[in-house]
Amino acid sequence: MGLNTMSKIFSIQALRTIAAVLVCFSHVQFSVNEYALNFGLAEFTDFIPFGDFFRNGVDIFFIVSGFIIYYITHGKTINTDFCKRFISKRAIRIYSMYWVVLIAYLIYVILFSGGIPPEKANVAYVTANFFLIPGFRFIPICWTLAFEMFFYISFFISLIITMKMNTKLIPTLIALLTTFYVISSFVYTGHDNYTIYGSPLVYEFLIGVLIANLYFKKKFLSFKQSIIALGIYAAFAIFNILNPVEYGFTFNYLFRWGTPAAILVYSLLSIEASGINFNNFISKIGDTTYSLYLIHSIFMMFFIRLWIKLGLPDLFATEFLAYFLVLLTMCVGAIIHYSIEKQLLKLFYSRFVRDSKNRIDTQHPSETA
Repeated sequence: MGLNTMSKIFSIQALRTIAAVLVCFSHVQFSVNEYALNFGLAEFTDFIPFGDFFRNGVDIFFIVSGFIIYYITHGKTINTDFCKRFISKRAIRIYSMYWVVLIAYLIYVILFSGGIPPEKANVAYVTANFFLIPGFRFIPICWTLAFEMFFYISFFISLIITMKMNTKLIPTLIALLTTFYVISSFVYTGHDNYTIYGSPLVYEFLIGVLIANLYFKKKFLSFKQSIIALGIYAAFAIFNILNPVEYGFTFNYLFRWGTPAAILVYSLLSIEASGINFNNFISKIGDTTYSLYLIHSIFMMFFIRLWIKLGLPDLFATEFLAYFLVLLTMCVGAIIHYSIEKQLLKLFYSRFVRDSKNRIDTQHPSETA
């Protein structure tokens, strides 16, 4: 089996695409039902039985994120300069586009949607939103970004400990996340602000790190084993669809949906390592998934409300509208990625990320995996 020596791992890009599409489908029914209600159509319920399956996109995203973080740090000399560049690039990667979307969303809410609710219209709440403090969010889907930042900070701390104490990175990360979990279990008050620190979902990032470690050790499944593993993933998914588990931050959920997500990630990596090529177009879509993730629920809502406000006629069957909205949103996400996100990253990397020799580091994070 041979490793892909290119800068991108196409199976990871394919997984990003799969995850983004699943998440889009998990939210599209809310916009479709707003359309149906306005035109007196029957409620759109086709996707309800698959809600848990669609939400599995988040689990895939978390595992892929853990994989990428380990991938881009493996084999690097861990020193102060590297640690600074690591956290700087992660912060730029998350916050630059997020702030654009958040500002646009707040402008829309203030001008066209009745304004910010009084209990949230204060400096503290708005500031907490901008910095993804857990428990504060105007955009509902951004709870996942708070998880991302928590993992990045945990990984950054692990890098510092590894550098200062000459420890192994992965055991250090495991110990740190476990420490956070234990402490959180004692201080948890039931408030959303504390949920993230002791959430088992954080271990999905760790699963991604462990899969990346296997990747570098060239420990893959054979092609036949990978196909069997995909069958196991499908069996898990079918069982979970037929026997829904309450969505939440529990070890039960981690096992029920984190396990199949890990199987899917490892299987596709193994298939690529066996010499099977993934479509480059899917890889291109994978590049756009962060912008797509940020805007998908907002754009779907905006599209439907604009359609209704303009008094346009009922042209869509709800089933068709659901698929059309997902496809249209993916196109808009791609446009935003190439026209705004990439340009922002280039700008901020050139200004704020330099190596020890003061050379500009403009490598796009998505180009590393």
